[in-house]
Amino acid sequence: MWYHAAGQHVGLGYGDTYWRPVTTDPNKAGAWNDANLYPLNYGDTTHARVSFAAGSQTLTVINDETGAEKIWTSLSKADSVNTGRSLYVFARNNNGVPDVYSVSRIYFLKIWQDGVLVRDFRPCLKNGIAGLYDDVSKRIFYSLGTPLVFNNVHRQSVKPNEVVYVEYIESDGNNTLDTGVPARSWTRAKGVMMWTAEDEDGTGQMRTYDRESHLYLENTAAVFWRQKRAYLGARNLRDSNAWFSMLHESDAALLSQYGNSGETNLENGSANVPATVGVMNSFDVTFADGSQTMEWNGTQVLSTNITGNVDTGNNLCLFSSSHWRWRSAARCYGLKIWQDGALVRDFKPCLVDGKGMLYDTVTESIYRPSPDIPASRVGRILSGTKIFIR
Repeated sequence: MWYHAAGQHVGLGYGDTYWRPVTTDPNKAGAWNDANLYPLNYGDTTHARVSFAAGSQTLTVINDETGAEKIWTSLSKADSVNTGRSLYVFARNNNGVPDVYSVSRIYFLKIWQDGVLVRDFRPCLKNGIAGLYDDVSKRIFYSLGTPLVFNNVHRQSVKPNEVVYVEYIESDGNNTLDTGVPARSWTRAKGVMMWTAEDEDGTGQMRTYDRESHLYLENTAAVFWRQKRAYLGARNLRDSNAWFSMLHESDAALLSQYGNSGETNLENGSANVPATVGVMNSFDVTFADGSQTMEWNGTQVLSTNITGNVDTGNNLCLFSSSHWRWRSAARCYGLKIWQDGALVRDFKPCLVDGKGMLYDTVTESIYRPSPDIPASRVGRILSGTKIFIR
């Protein structure tokens, strides 16, 4: 028995019923053209209660703002079911082998059997490894396969003299760091970075989309297959106006996007600014209502006057956009962020417990990327010195 999704709709499976989409009318279970199917949209957060019992299998959706509950009944199978296997999270337990994996987030999970609470799971982090802490058994449950990632702001207050500064930290294309700064208008970011993804053909250019797709077909385990790479940005998938790409790369060229204006290529004269691998670059970008500008290595490459305030409702992320797509392989040598004219972040690469992180001198806290960046992907230790972006 399981609760999962397919065809962009939520469904239940119980006993010999393989899978049926949830609908308000049990008699219409499986009717794909039924207007009452419960939708599943990418980026949606669903608070649901699922109950499987002989004679009644229900899914109840809970509105967190009002507390209102709505029952979506899909099945009413009379049989009792005992699979002889334990429940899996993020996948189905198929006779002891996980399959039908999902790409999803878990905020909390409680499980009752025979009316008794047997699991009370809460996301946690121990020694840099994400898992689920069960308040019933007082144990941490970890992933059986690929380590779980965490996408919240992982911030820890430290004293400045406890920080070992390094030249840079480097993402391998599978990391993100939540800055905790809302991605909205009247934001300025200034920093030093380097693209490190493999180049196209030895000429120093990033691989294009066509080359990426060929690489993916040749090696399905490749993690770098993506059309775009975000260094600093955010997006709200449910709002077509909420684009906030401060520094992006696509097809070996740099671009930005503010609101629903569409992508804007960064240009030096009439030529696109290339995303060159292995070269340190400085940038200074400002997104505001009526003015969007960027300097790249001291040269102005963006000047637009798109009007309207943008508020994504998400935080700015480094090495990716805020919804984890378009992650980039790149180095961060330092990053400053202002909002409404006030400095809110002054990030400096550092090494803490053998992991690469960013130390913020404004909040006097370290910010930890997810997954962890190992010591093998940080720059040299800066003995007794600190990095300042001027």
